[in-house]
Amino acid sequence: MIQAQLGPEPEFDPSSLGEEQILMPVEGIGLEHTAWIETQEANLDVTARVAIGTVGGQTRLYAVAGTIADPYLPSYGAPGYCHLLSIGTDRASNCVAYDPPGNPTALFVGSIGIDFLAWGHLGEDVSVAVLTVNDVALAWQRPRDSTVVFSYAPQIGDQIELTLLTSLGVEMGRSNRSRPAEPTGGYVEAIAGYGDFSSIAFDDIDTHQVNTFIVECMNHEGFPAELLPAQEGVAPETIGLFDIAERDWPAANLTHAKCRAGLNLPTKPPRSAEEIRAEYDSLVEVQLCLANLGFSIDPAPQFDQWADSSPDTRWDPIRSVGMQNPTAQEALETCLDSQ
Repeated sequence: MIQAQLGPEPEFDPSSLGEEQILMPVEGIGLEHTAWIETQEANLDVTARVAIGTVGGQTRLYAVAGTIADPYLPSYGAPGYCHLLSIGTDRASNCVAYDPPGNPTALFVGSIGIDFLAWGHLGEDVSVAVLTVNDVALAWQRPRDSTVVFSYAPQIGDQIELTLLTSLGVEMGRSNRSRPAEPTGGYVEAIAGYGDFSSIAFDDIDTHQVNTFIVECMNHEGFPAELLPAQEGVAPETIGLFDIAERDWPAANLTHAKCRAGLNLPTKPPRSAEEIRAEYDSLVEVQLCLANLGFSIDPAPQFDQWADSSPDTRWDPIRSVGMQNPTAQEALETCLDSQ
């Protein structure tokens, strides 16, 4: 777990933009939080875990980045990002395919109450994000890992907007969030009647059929969707949503989840002992390759010790060398290609 970095320091005085709500670093990440974070990674092949920050000490935000690994999801194979929120004993996750930087994504709409507002994927050049409600600038914040979290309980009818500013105070973009969704408490009411996969094994699921049913369901619910064919070697078949206003995306995402839940898809089985051993052996080969290329990487621990350790702290030569210079990254790619 690495700590998120602040965005660029403002070179202007933002004090006229409301109160500053500081997104403080997360300290003292306990085993309970670490174990919870690991349970939220089932749909991702993880490349990084980030402790983004905390507001008021209770609201803690984490992020996990990787590649969407669930073949049932329309974004299968695309870069993915999970934001994980903890407020006391309440928790929620918000996992989406990665949006281009500078295209703010509203996070946790309809999750565990509505006494906060969060956005991700703001872009690395954003220095200050300003929360405006009913045309009044209430608060501003410096992003961490292109993410902001404001302590505010929106009311139905509020006109909510996020404005992004550069370090010089120049506006970069806006995100409208004027129609907050009702909280779901983490439970998604399924929309049934479009297919039932409950008696089919995970490995026998036809992803194309799953996507077809979801498209049919979403169109029936009023969200224009269509199948986008796979591009060989570039992207898998996906579900495209069109002509949807930004303010309606939370409702569209919730409808997608309801349509998918109604298909009764089986859960992905846990990895076998053979698969876990194969991952360890592959990492050992990478470490030996990097050592032969002159890079100093800690040698592998015994397999049992490695397998019993937390994924957050587990020995991983790929993660170690990935934090070094571009030359190290090139060497890593060489070693991975040789496997």
